[in-house]
Amino acid sequence: MTTRFGRFLRQNTIALLALFIALGGTTYAATALPKNSVGAKQLRKNAVTNKKIAKNAVTGAKVKNDSLTGADILESSLGQVPSALSADAVAKTFHTGIIKVAAGQMQTIVTFAPFTVTLKCNDLGSGVYQALWLIATTEDHSAFAGVGSGSGDFGPATVEASRHLAAYQNANPLYFSPYSIDVAAAAPSGVHITGVGTTGVHTLGTGCVGSLDGFTS
Repeated sequence: MTTRFGRFLRQNTIALLALFIALGGTTYAATALPKNSVGAKQLRKNAVTNKKIAKNAVTGAKVKNDSLTGADILESSLGQVPSALSADAVAKTFHTGIIKVAAGQMQTIVTFAPFTVTLKCNDLGSGVYQALWLIATTEDHSAFAGVGSGSGDFGPATVEASRHLAAYQNANPLYFSPYSIDVAAAAPSGVHITGVGTTGVHTLGTGCVGSLDGFTS
């Protein structure tokens, strides 16, 4: 047995020596790498995984400009961006919903200074009700248009008869579809209001009804 083992060692000395050097070199490389010796060439592709990156280790300076897409962003975590704030200041939508007005009464539909849009329900007799849309302003030299043309110059002192936007009347229940009311008004200060709406008489359990949807700026 001893003779065979000695023969084995003599025949495999070089191979064993090579194995020893290889193992010793691997251990050295793993435990005693010189500082700053590992670079891009030493890293395999996809070698750095998510688990290997410390929390908060990647900063904005490390992210390539214009490289993040919508799929990488959690939109609900974002605040309102400055441009959106500006857009809110420029234009705001409004939706009044159905507003009921009894016969002989008048109700404000929407106010956006200097303008106020109202709906007046007139009892014209013999069961005829009139839904009369009006606009008012607190700023001189304002302009408005209703269904068709309007006035290119009106102000706080303009009489009601010259501030009509639209009028619908009937003795029977009627409900007019969208775009039966058209509102457009502008003031010298730059304020602008635009809207469309619905109107009804003898409907929804009251004398007149109206709604207005639009935007202001």
